[in-house]
Amino acid sequence: MKAWTSIMASLVALTALVLVVARADAQPPQQQARTDRLLYSVPPGWTRTEQEKYTVLHAPNLPAGKVAEIRILPASPLAGPLQAVAMAEGEQLKRSYAQVQLAPVNLVRHPNGFEMAIAGASMANPGAPGQFVYNALAFVRAGDQVQLLLLHTSDFALYQSHKVAFDALLHSTRVTDSILLVQGNPPLTQATVDSVTDFLEWLKAAEAEQNRYQPLPPPNKVAAR
Repeated sequence: MKAWTSIMASLVALTALVLVVARADAQPPQQQARTDRLLYSVPPGWTRTEQEKYTVLHAPNLPAGKVAEIRILPASPLAGPLQAVAMAEGEQLKRSYAQVQLAPVNLVRHPNGFEMAIAGASMANPGAPGQFVYNALAFVRAGDQVQLLLLHTSDFALYQSHKVAFDALLHSTRVTDSILLVQGNPPLTQATVDSVTDFLEWLKAAEAEQNRYQPLPPPNKVAAR
């Protein structure tokens, strides 16, 4: 496990380096998506689904029984420095899982202008004795909130082969708070527009749900002759 920790630390550091160096090669158009405060490009061939607690991007062409997916959690209040939040998440993993190994946290400034903390973790797979799962974690600061992106794989070979897609997604990420649409006091940002849109969609869904259970009007009575 010490050897793995060293390799993971190197990969985490490489991710930080990739993020701060602009890529000059042309990239093909990719599907754009949003989860809460983050805009990102879905890796080619990956599929996106919404689960109860987070968004999931599923890798294509996996062997039966294997897992490689990117989980994007909703934003939550930022309680302290970003690096401290990342380290606290690592301590929570230690309390929740067995044989947890953590890579050092790297704090970077993303080319798109926001702060990000990069980390890594492995742990015993509770559903498969003797096996381990491997995660890469990225904590993105979005104003006064933080949002976690997580690469989750069921073995180290999958981690290595899918880390490139995860790094590309991180490189494409933008925070909606920093996308200025109209100057003003306060300025109109993409985050504000998205919040209004999300509220209107929720209101529409709530109204449709209420109408489903609306009692039917009583039948017309036939006038007695």
